[in-house]
Amino acid sequence: MPENQPIQHVFHFDEDQDNFEQHAIDNGSVCWYASELAQLLGYQSLASFGKAINRAISACTALNIPVMENFQQVKRTVDGVTIDDYKLSRFACYLATMNGSTAKPQVAAAQAYFATLAESFSEYLHEAEGVERVLIRDEISEREKTLLRKHCQGLPSWLEFKRMRFFRVPVIEGCTT
Repeated sequence: MPENQPIQHVFHFDEDQDNFEQHAIDNGSVCWYASELAQLLGYQSLASFGKAINRAISACTALNIPVMENFQQVKRTVDGVTIDDYKLSRFACYLATMNGSTAKPQVAAAQAYFATLAESFSEYLHEAEGVERVLIRDEISEREKTLLRKHCQGLPSWLEFKRMRFFRVPVIEGCTT
């Protein structure tokens, strides 16, 4: 490939072009084949991408994250040949990409893509927590108002209370001042 031409990659957010999400397999859960991810990242084969996969699996193990939920070993047929492969969760794709060779421009682009995705998700969670706090605060406030209304029903107003105390009139049945 000539040096002055940009490398085409799928790690972007433009839905009108070929992108990472379009390479997913959705059969009840979304996943990607490791062999296809390797090609998207500029590796010649799954074997050459194996080091990144193994480091990603080691990271899951070290963090007590279930490996089988993220890296499912499978056999599949590609062009009439049965190959060993992995079905990767999005998280596994992220880990494998972060452990890939940054000398490959596709890996660098994918790392930037996943970092942006992670940052966006973090911001979303932060905003959702803020909204949830406001909703809870409003809900508590409404509950307190309702309880206060129920508690105050039949009770004298503040001025009446002061007048009653001055004249030593019982405020609540059974209570004397």
